[in-house]
Amino acid sequence: MRVPFGRSFALVALWLAVVAVPPVRAAGQQPAPRSVTLATDPVILTRIETLLAMPDAVLTTDFYRIDTRFGPNVALDAVVVTAVDLQRRIPGLRIGLHDDAKPVARSSSSFLDIDEAASLSRALTSMIELAGKWTGREDQRSTDVSFTTVGGFAIGIHEAGRVQRGFLSSGVADPVRTSIEVADFVTLKLAVDQAIAVLAEK
Repeated sequence: MRVPFGRSFALVALWLAVVAVPPVRAAGQQPAPRSVTLATDPVILTRIETLLAMPDAVLTTDFYRIDTRFGPNVALDAVVVTAVDLQRRIPGLRIGLHDDAKPVARSSSSFLDIDEAASLSRALTSMIELAGKWTGREDQRSTDVSFTTVGGFAIGIHEAGRVQRGFLSSGVADPVRTSIEVADFVTLKLAVDQAIAVLAEK
């Protein structure tokens, strides 16, 4: 039986219309997930951290405790890390912070290479001088001073009105932070300089 030309043409047009229309999602139906690639910055490590993370190597780490007298929340050690088989030796500092002000106490440590320790000493000198020049007479002014190392250790001062507050911070992603008196920056500098002197003899 032959299909009339008009009816055949109508069937073809209907088929094309169905193919051309995109499918309609039901209410509440989520679109298909896409594959997304996120670019992340590489983790920057100190030379000490790079050596400590070295696989298939025999490592020794010597700690030399430096006496600091501004509370139990800060510990400073001179450190020497040695790869025994490679005869590679890297000196530096380890600064540990403890924060018990939050519901769950947390601790973190940052490593500084020996050249960063010298930079920290110079930064402390500058901060001590800047803090001494603060008059507190400008009520509308506030100033932040900070210094940060490659390993995620930071030290700073927040000045507002007649108040100066110091802080120490350790860690990059989720840092541990503790307060410190600005007057104790002098003690911290003496401790850093003492650690540098200890390392010079090792």
